[in-house]
This record gives sequence, C-alpha cells and structure tokens, in this order.
Amino acid sequence: MRTLQPFTRIEAIVIALLVMLVLLGSVIPMWYPGSQGPRPTRNISQLRGIHQSLVIMAQSNNQFYAGLDQFGEPIDVNADPPYRDQSGRNIEVEGLTTEYRFQALLDDDAFTGEYAISPEEERQQWTQGSVTAANYSYTMRNISGSHERLSPTVWTANVDADQIAVSDRAINNDRKAFSRAHAIRSVHTNPADGESQWQGAVVYNDNHFAFDSEPPTEDWDDSDSYEDADDGSMFFGTHSPLVSWAGADGAVEMNP
Repeated sequence: MRTLQPFTRIEAIVIALLVMLVLLGSVIPMWYPGSQGPRPTRNISQLRGIHQSLVIMAQSNNQFYAGLDQFGEPIDVNADPPYRDQSGRNIEVEGLTTEYRFQALLDDDAFTGEYAISPEEERQQWTQGSVTAANYSYTMRNISGSHERLSPTVWTANVDADQIAVSDRAINNDRKAFSRAHAIRSVHTNPADGESQWQGAVVYNDNHFAFDSEPPTEDWDDSDSYEDADDGSMFFGTHSPLVSWAGADGAVEMNP
C-alpha cells in the first residue's frame, strides 16, 4: 500500500503563502467600496514598491532615505525658483519636501511616473523636469517637524514596524475651505461635500501595510509625549502632521 508523505517545511510555507494571497485578493476590495477589479491591490503594491525603492536607495546612502545626504542632513540644492508649500511660502531646504523626495526616486529610475499615481485616479504623469504635487498621489512621512519623531533622524531604513513611511493622501472635501480642511476624503471615498470619510492604505517602515478606515496613529511612548499624539487628526493635521503630501508639511490637498 502506498503511504502518504507529510509536507516538507518548504512545501507548507509555499501553501500558506498561496492561501494568504487568495484571502488577500478577497479582503482588499472590501476596504475600498466602489473599487472594482485589481485596482486596490495595485494601489497597495505601488505604495509598498515606493517604500522598497526608498530602502534600496538608502543602501548606498548610509541608510538614509531620499531627501537626506549620507550624514542625515536634508539636501539643499538652492533651487531657482525655490519649492513652495500650498500657502505659497518658500521652502528653503528642498530635501524636506515630498516633491524633492519623489524627484530623487524618479531621477534615479526607481520607478516610472505612472507608478507614483494611484490607479484610482488620473493625474499628470511625470516624464522629465521638476516634480510637482500634481505628479503623484501619495504622502511621505513628514520630516520637517521639531519633535524627534517628525525629524530627519527617523527617515531611515530602520525597519520600525510602528513608524509610518508612505500612505494614501487626504483631499479637502469642504468647498468653503481654502486654507484649512474641515472635512477630508481620499481617492477611495466619495462622501457628500462637507463630510469626512477617509479610507486608504498605509505602509510602515518594515514594509508591512494596513488598511485604515480612518487616519491612523503611531504608538509613542511616554518619553515621546507630544500634544495630540494619540489623536487621529494629527495624521493629516495642520500642526506638525505625521505625513506630508506637498511641500514640507502640507498634509491635505486643498484644491483638487
């Protein structure tokens, strides 16, 4: 009689990964109501790919991500004209801006201009020249704050599973607001004007991702205490937000 052989460890791992991929394909669309087909999966793959590109670049830059030099200092290229944030203010140090960090990745051929745009929307695809916020869909971690967790020192390949690296952005959803968003949405939601409903993907510094139906927070210990550090509004807040979509600390796209 023929006896059945047990799975080897490698075979068991392969089967487990296949099961996870099947489950992932069925779970992801539930987090993006209104999305159809493979677009949500592509969106997450692109966010993770952008983070992986940051890690690859860091390997030849003393473990510092794009925007910082090998000593961990923000790159200042004395751009003319200088970068400006959403309020029109000059940004003196370009390496702190999200535009410059995407520019560094695109100039290095880390990915194409299309890859920087969410499959859920149409934007201006970058091909050459200066990158603007119109050329990409995503945020990167804010590294322009005075607090330790919002400074360039955290913009490294440190594999911190609690540290947010890149994410879907927030979009102003209040037509009456011009300088500060009182209601936000994402490319995956479509609430009525004046109402907030944000939903999107967030990739952390160890490259794992999470689906969030509201802006996430980070776990800061007591030594890192910060006003409103446990408040989800801080993620896209007007005061030292966790992420930046445009300029050094512009967390919300005000005029989509």
